[in-house]
Amino acid sequence: MTVFPDIQRKLRKHILDAMPELQDRPPTLEDLTPAKLPYLEAVVQETLRLSRTAGGYSRDGEFLPLILIDLMSTMLMVSD
Repeated sequence: MTVFPDIQRKLRKHILDAMPELQDRPPTLEDLTPAKLPYLEAVVQETLRLSRTAGGYSRDGEFLPLILIDLMSTMLMVSD
């Protein structure tokens, strides 16, 4: 969110406009539903879509998370 401050501001406004009572208390899990906050849902889904940590590579039925592939690549580059 720090990379996109305009989205952060828009999301904060969306949440407070949809649920003004959140200015006086922290949100609960019941507050954070896609039906009540569709823009929040869209931001979360887009963040997950762009995040490499959720992805991976599958070969012969074995799943390798991308972070493991990155680590292995780094280890191969620095080894003799």
